[in-house]
Amino acid sequence: MRAVAWSGRLLVLGFASGPIAGLATNRAVIEGLSILGVRAGEYRRRDPAQRAGVFARVGVLANLGALRPLIGRT
Repeated sequence: MRAVAWSGRLLVLGFASGPIAGLATNRAVIEGLSILGVRAGEYRRRDPAQRAGVFARVGVLANLGALRPLIGRT
């Protein structure tokens, strides 16, 4: 969380495996952060049209090389 800029947003994207991370919410208060949880399965159930748009935009960013996920292990 220390890498997020002042008044930035931290997106929590689903859970693939392993333990669910805990957050030190005091950092969010000190840094003025917004924390937003994103779960793809909920989009499918609650708003399929929005899900399609979101996934299309993510695809564009991925194709542009703008997304560089940090891979800790394979």
